[in-house]
Amino acid sequence: MKAISENLYRCGKSGTLYVRRRIPASLRAAYPAHQEHIARSLHTSDVRNVKERARAELTRIDIEFHQKRQELDLSRASLNPKQVSKLEDEQLQSVVFLRSVIETLDHQLARQRGELVDTGKVAPATTHPLHLIAPERTPENSQAPTWEKVFVTWRDYVQDRPMPTTIASQTPWRALECFEKGNNVHTPGEVTPELMTAFAHSMLDRGLQVVTINERISKVRAIYRIAVGKHVLKMNPAGNTLGFKESGVKKRKKRRLPFDTADLTTLFSSEVFTQHKRSRGQAGDEPYRHSGFMPAKFGIPDHCAPATELVKL
Repeated sequence: MKAISENLYRCGKSGTLYVRRRIPASLRAAYPAHQEHIARSLHTSDVRNVKERARAELTRIDIEFHQKRQELDLSRASLNPKQVSKLEDEQLQSVVFLRSVIETLDHQLARQRGELVDTGKVAPATTHPLHLIAPERTPENSQAPTWEKVFVTWRDYVQDRPMPTTIASQTPWRALECFEKGNNVHTPGEVTPELMTAFAHSMLDRGLQVVTINERISKVRAIYRIAVGKHVLKMNPAGNTLGFKESGVKKRKKRRLPFDTADLTTLFSSEVFTQHKRSRGQAGDEPYRHSGFMPAKFGIPDHCAPATELVKL
């Protein structure tokens, strides 16, 4: 690999760009033996458009380091009970349960490192007790697709997707992520159709225009659709999410506005009204018939200028 900048390298005949990070010494035990670095392809050779991809990939590596550190901390928990003789029967049962959980996690880590494990002696997988007593402190599920992974799957589905298009879809996706975290939902796979409907109503309560809300729902639906098609997620919770629809009367009222004082002043200050002049090359009321302009409808005398003069204003 040829170094381009910090953590950025070029490799191969095609010059594909990679990010590369050294695994901290404290986390080496969580990775296969002799592995010292993590390298991830950015699927492009263009340095000009690689900044955002590199930042996102390095962020995912940092998240992976954080999850590995949690797993190691849990596996290194002390197995030496203190004052065991003074514990009650229920407390002793809890100690035995916790030991079996820690041993199971140790075996899982060993298998992830490529080591052989005698499955006949391994306890079955069990739910960590933190999920029951303090779910907010449990390590995040490293197998569940993150918000960033799902978005990157959508982004990379189209090669060299334009940056404005990416940003336009990233805005509603980030808004959905913040909304769902407020509902204790930490991954996009946990979002339900009911939560999508609640998200749509939350945007309406914040005062967003109907057209903006519908556009955001459409973009979220498209991101989920690609993730399902790529088998990153199993369900599209936004598939049947309804937006909002304005009545035709309300739309027409917005579209058709009356003249204000400034408009009328500009309109009737023309020479065709102040000096009764007409356009050159026109005579009589012939222009009125061809233009379809009816002066009387707007309170303008029939002897005033033709409609073409108003168009020039």
